[in-house]
Amino acid sequence: MWNIKDISESFVGESWDFGGYFEMISDRFWSLHGIFLREYGSAGNWIFWGFLFFLCVILFIYIKLLFGGIKKSDEVLNQEIEEEEYYESAQDEVYSQQEEQNFSEQEMVDETTTPVYDQDVVEQNIPNFNQEIDNIDEEQIEMEKKLSAEIVQTSKVSDDYLNLRNVLYKQSKNNAEKESAEIVKQSEPTTENDVWDLSQTVGVIINMLAHNVSDKKIAQSVYFLNKGVDDAEEIIQLIKATKNFISYCNTGKFDQLPGRENLPLCSDALYSLAHGDNNRCMELMEALMNTQVALAQRQKGLSKELSYALAAEYACTTGTLANLSNYELAINSFELALDLAPKNVNALSRCADLYLQDNNSAKASETYQMVLNLADDVIYPEQKANANLKLAQYYRNSGKMFKADEMERDGRKFFEEYGIKNPLSDKEKETLQILLSDQNQKMPDYIKTVLNM
Repeated sequence: MWNIKDISESFVGESWDFGGYFEMISDRFWSLHGIFLREYGSAGNWIFWGFLFFLCVILFIYIKLLFGGIKKSDEVLNQEIEEEEYYESAQDEVYSQQEEQNFSEQEMVDETTTPVYDQDVVEQNIPNFNQEIDNIDEEQIEMEKKLSAEIVQTSKVSDDYLNLRNVLYKQSKNNAEKESAEIVKQSEPTTENDVWDLSQTVGVIINMLAHNVSDKKIAQSVYFLNKGVDDAEEIIQLIKATKNFISYCNTGKFDQLPGRENLPLCSDALYSLAHGDNNRCMELMEALMNTQVALAQRQKGLSKELSYALAAEYACTTGTLANLSNYELAINSFELALDLAPKNVNALSRCADLYLQDNNSAKASETYQMVLNLADDVIYPEQKANANLKLAQYYRNSGKMFKADEMERDGRKFFEEYGIKNPLSDKEKETLQILLSDQNQKMPDYIKTVLNM
């Protein structure tokens, strides 16, 4: 049977005298003990063994920390591996969903290219470019999500806001005689080279909403008619504001207003708006904001903040529709929205656009930066993209080219994915012309359709 001596000889070729080593270490140990006794007398024994115990404790702690560190590094490594696997699976899932969405959108685009030639059955054959139009329940859910996601700061609303007729709509009231008269302004470009003003495109928006065209395809069509004169984000906001006004009509927001018998009918207001006259809509929106602000002033706590936030949303809708013909009314409406809810991202974005339109680039850039600080990518993607594009131009003019290029890339990404600037196909142009050919005659029917009458 092998012993320690045989094993040592097999590895090193010579015999190790373990007994001699042990005796040497023992002699040194007790010699050190004797030194303590000589130096400190009887207390030296306690000092020696105490010092030895201290060294053992230090060694024990070191070994424990060493093994603990090894164990922790293994756990961290395993966690990193699990996270990496999780992110890889998540990326695969997202990629799969994007592939399915792209495939679905491609199928819908293919459907929109189906030719329509029979004028008698055009209503049945107009392509459904994407999904469905205005679903009231979904609009309510979207509004609740916005209100819960937005950080609302309540500001003290003075009694002047209870009389918004005199504060905000003084200029629009000067056109009261025009409201009761026959609508004169109605130019309908018919050739592909004509440029449509945004006020003219409201009728197109109502027309396409009545035919169940998706928001994205409506925006693409309006951008095509407008020839890119106005910003893509402004077109998107106009479509949303038009849908919001229709939603307020369909959910009875205007029916419970004080003095309702003296206010315009929703159908009349929408018909006027479709022909470029927003005065009747402004009158309804004014009364709605007055009522909402008065309600908020009587409430407390969270209900008060939410009521102010809802009034701010009404003000944003008012500002977007007012901007079709009245800059002062629009900027007053958006600034009112900020007074009611200082962190309303949409109001900040629209204020910045109007500041820039008024050549106040410094104030506009400051407001755009506030948009980027507050905007959520899911709830406010168009506002954030718009702010990036506008600030990119501002930084480029300031000589900060690298930062400008980076912000421009971030801004373009949303609008490219949205597809608003994509050119219409020949079939889509043909279908659009069919839609517009009898728009004036059929507008009352379109309004009845969108108002669920």
